[in-house]
Amino acid sequence: MPQSPESIIYESIINSPHLYLVKRDLIGRFSYVNPAFAQRFSFLSQNLIGEIFDLTVHSRDIDKLNDALSRSITHPNENITLKVRKKKPDGDYWWVQWEVSAIKDSNDMVVEVLFVGHDITESQINSLRVMEYSKKLNTILDSITDGFCTVNYLWAITQVNRAIEQTLAMKSADLVGKNLWDIFPKNEHYSYPSQFRKAMHEKLTTRFEEFFMGRWFSITAYPSSDGITVLFQDISEQKKKEDELYRKETKLNAVLNSTSDTYVLIDKNYKILSFNIKAHEEYKNFAKKELKEGVSFLAYLVEGTEEGFKKNFQKALEGTNVGLEMHVAFPNEPKQWRNFRYFPVYDNAHQIFAVSFNAVDINMMKQQEQKVRETEIRLRAILDSTSDINVLIGLDYKIISLNKEAKKRFSAFMDKPIAIGDDFRNFVVEGVKADFLVHFAQVVEGKKIAVEKEIAYGETIKTWHAMRYYPVYDETEKLIGVSFNSTNITEQKRQEEALEEKTLNLEKALIESNKLSMIIRNTNDMVTLTDVEGKITWVNEAFVTTTGYTLAEVIGKKPGSLLQGAETDRGTIIQIGKAIKAFEPIRTEILNYSRTGQKYWVELSVQPILNEAHKPTGFMAIQSVVTSRKESEQKILHRNKLLEEIAFIQAHEVRRPVANILGLINLIRDEDPYSAEVLSYINHLEMAAKDLDDVIHRIVFKTNEAD
Repeated sequence: MPQSPESIIYESIINSPHLYLVKRDLIGRFSYVNPAFAQRFSFLSQNLIGEIFDLTVHSRDIDKLNDALSRSITHPNENITLKVRKKKPDGDYWWVQWEVSAIKDSNDMVVEVLFVGHDITESQINSLRVMEYSKKLNTILDSITDGFCTVNYLWAITQVNRAIEQTLAMKSADLVGKNLWDIFPKNEHYSYPSQFRKAMHEKLTTRFEEFFMGRWFSITAYPSSDGITVLFQDISEQKKKEDELYRKETKLNAVLNSTSDTYVLIDKNYKILSFNIKAHEEYKNFAKKELKEGVSFLAYLVEGTEEGFKKNFQKALEGTNVGLEMHVAFPNEPKQWRNFRYFPVYDNAHQIFAVSFNAVDINMMKQQEQKVRETEIRLRAILDSTSDINVLIGLDYKIISLNKEAKKRFSAFMDKPIAIGDDFRNFVVEGVKADFLVHFAQVVEGKKIAVEKEIAYGETIKTWHAMRYYPVYDETEKLIGVSFNSTNITEQKRQEEALEEKTLNLEKALIESNKLSMIIRNTNDMVTLTDVEGKITWVNEAFVTTTGYTLAEVIGKKPGSLLQGAETDRGTIIQIGKAIKAFEPIRTEILNYSRTGQKYWVELSVQPILNEAHKPTGFMAIQSVVTSRKESEQKILHRNKLLEEIAFIQAHEVRRPVANILGLINLIRDEDPYSAEVLSYINHLEMAAKDLDDVIHRIVFKTNEAD
């Protein structure tokens, strides 16, 4: 039977002598290594399977590797790239670049982590050499006698050398960050304002002479990717030799400004005028010839490229910048990718006298592009090998990408082909279209949605699907669409229903076979049985009647998640949880909620169920509804509060006028003598007031006594 493309690709990676393929389990041990990896690190162990992944890694890179592993597990849909050092037998190390991705099981759970890598030791060493070369260049710039500075697009000075400090009599700290026009004020009598702008805005190299600060300078402004580079050469003593000095300066500047790639300066007759160190090394290594000034450059060309070189060289002599990428075969070397560029070089009369020929090594870039293409192929193979539906939908509902399963399913159910660019809404079944639009809008706002739903296709076909919606962002964190994933879980649902039915039948048989079941089922108290984790395995009819939940709805769930609400006492919940965790009995009162949200009080008694070995196998909870009693207690408390308020009113508000009456009586007695009859009335009034005061005192006393 012929192999599939996916298996051929996978097999080629496994058997590749240059690629490493490693699987690591979730606790950090090797679960698979391909032959290339096993051979490379056989000096550490003849059998790496089961060994800790850190065994092969440089100690300073272990944390970086573990961070990548953790992110791969928490973000399983991401591919993570990192560079780490691997141990060598001699104590040194290799550099390896890994691409890390999660391996998921059929339940979409991460079970392993896949590492695909290759040796990048040589490229890393070259990078370090480039950095060293850059340092040397800075040293050269500081050692040259010409003033040098770089200026960005905002006209801010970004770099200077020591010579410019001496020229301007300013320290670099005072120059860097300064606006160029603060140092060189705009003045119509000078050429530099227009020349600097020309170099900056027209991207042209400008050369001119200027007299300022009592000296003559030859100034060259080069356009760069960040702005312009300006060289100041003091030509006060060499004014008479300006043409000769200018050409030498041009050659020197061409070398200095071409350090990132191969540079050769060639005159109109193909004679070499100058070249940099990189060019010398390049042609010595690949062309097996040493560059020499005055020699025809045609002698160094790779066989078969002379005609193309001359054609592009002529274009440059006509004033055109030329650039092209080529896959070049060097003698006795594998083919190499190069970006060749031809630039016209002008003299002080703005006449083209030479061509700057540059060659940039883009081999690594091409390898990266190939790696991206291979990654896309692997990702597509993974997506196309799954039985899930995967569709990436743009914000305008247009399909950006979809896997084979999506094409097959939607084309079959909707009886029409589906393709990239189609409006996905046209392929959503009417019964779920409204839900789809709601979920899509929620995901656009940043949410993640997961739902299960039974979908009807026509009149006879019904299937269950687990649907997941995720927001998708580009590298700038900008939302570009929604990832829609659908898994057919019909068989899983059938198994769940069968298991539920089997459980119900088993519980029914057990209860029916036990005489106690009649009491439990017919009691007015709610009875709940749970497993050792506190998940419900059975409830009686009283539970169903009181709570409104059916047996099928509560099996496998914890009572607290169904019955407790906002006003349920947190302390009581914690107390019950501690008792359950310790397998201890508990008796308490708690406020619960029915399915409809109705509150009711229960007296709860929980007992652990022990087997013959006295090991806990679950819990039995009996709940007696005590709502009426709790309401009566509340009424009594309320009535007592009212009595306290009445007592307060009697003790303060009612007694105050009585005290006023008694005071007035004493004042009346102190006035002129009254007749015996009037005094008799006053005495009777005083006695009545005192009797009333005594009654108030007794009422307050009795009220306080009741409390």
